Amino acid sequence: MNNIFNDAVNLIGNTPMLLVKNIDTGPCNLYLKLESTNLGGSVKDRPAKNMIREAEKKGLLKKGGTIVEATAGNTGIALSILAVKKGYKVIIVVPNKMTVEKIYHLKALGAEVVVTRSDVINGHQEYYLEVAKKIALKKKAFYVNQFSNLANLNSHYNELGPEIYNQLDGKVDTFVAGVGTGGTITGVGRFLKSKNRKCELILADPKGSILKDLVKNGKPSDFVGSWIVEGIGEDFCPPLLNVNFIDDAYTISDETAVKTCTEILKKEGILSGSSSGTLIAAAIKYCRKQSKRKNVVTLVCDGGDKYLRKIYNENWRVKEGLDFQKKQNNLCDLVSYKHQSSLLPTISVESKCSLALKLMHENSINYILVKNRNEVIIGIIDDKSLLDIVSSKSFDEKIEKAVIRLKKIQYNENIEKLTKIIKKNGYLLVFKKNTFFGIVSMLDLLWYIKREKEKC
Repeated sequence: MNNIFNDAVNLIGNTPMLLVKNIDTGPCNLYLKLESTNLGGSVKDRPAKNMIREAEKKGLLKKGGTIVEATAGNTGIALSILAVKKGYKVIIVVPNKMTVEKIYHLKALGAEVVVTRSDVINGHQEYYLEVAKKIALKKKAFYVNQFSNLANLNSHYNELGPEIYNQLDGKVDTFVAGVGTGGTITGVGRFLKSKNRKCELILADPKGSILKDLVKNGKPSDFVGSWIVEGIGEDFCPPLLNVNFIDDAYTISDETAVKTCTEILKKEGILSGSSSGTLIAAAIKYCRKQSKRKNVVTLVCDGGDKYLRKIYNENWRVKEGLDFQKKQNNLCDLVSYKHQSSLLPTISVESKCSLALKLMHENSINYILVKNRNEVIIGIIDDKSLLDIVSSKSFDEKIEKAVIRLKKIQYNENIEKLTKIIKKNGYLLVFKKNTFFGIVSMLDLLWYIKREKEKC
């Protein structure tokens, strides 16, 4: 009876490798190490297991103890899975830009989740690392501290590096990775270079992170930007990171990372996370620059199921300015809920209030498009108008009397005129001649203004 495990922890490691076949990689072979197939769904399972094991050996973590860690989410998930099996309590500190799916996953595992600000840099008292330290001190708990924990680095040196090397029979020319803690690129890199000193290490760094400049110029960038990609990129140099191992570095924008995730899904069938998009984009860029065949390896750090509401959501991409469709320089650029995408539910004027409430609840929205008996979109019903009617009548009432009829506006209308027009109801219906295109909200307008100001 092969491949039957008696302990779920044994599902960490020995992940498969995929050769990219359907994307232009120049003269190179590009291999994806599918770390998304680990027990907790990410590369962070490896260091989490090793850090807990080493803490137990050293007596830092004892039966009934509490684990505290600051994380982008994946390390927290891995720690929580292991903690559940061993009877430890877990407190996970995350910045507020993390996906809700990760938070739901953590809470489902029984972890206490503390959400902190993501608009402050390392050293600030509300920075997630500082908050985690304070909690650990107060609770007299084991602070994992993955950013300085050698057991993190060693897991990659002793396990991930050898796996990559053996899967390719030692023929690894280049390894591409990002930096969160620095453990992966330093640990794997140290192992691969010990086998072949000519093996190249390439850093994939989100735009806004300081680390590319550290590699290229010997000092970090003075400017710290913001980036959407989760899990990699830093505003400081992690103690585990050894830049001397790194041969080159590429900056990858959020837009390119997200686009690459979509491309990998459509062409290779791999649903990958946002950091994976950054790594794969950098690897592809590197491959296409080469003049001779090389075996290039990078990671699918985690699965894309944690990012369905974000990077795989057209509405979210539009609001973040990451939609890859050609800019039209009209109202169409503002519409986050395009009618053709079917992301925003539509309801008939003859439908009951109970259905309207159900659709709002299931889709986590506070308004729904309403169409008349001729199937023409005429306005919306929102939570306020719904409350007005059900307070005095029943949920069996038709929504017809609660419909907020909205002004129609043509797609080629001047965007600058919107501010005054949209203030009345907060929404406008956008039409392309006689065809309904989508709805523009005040929030859509605010996001558009923000993006345009950031370009200046």
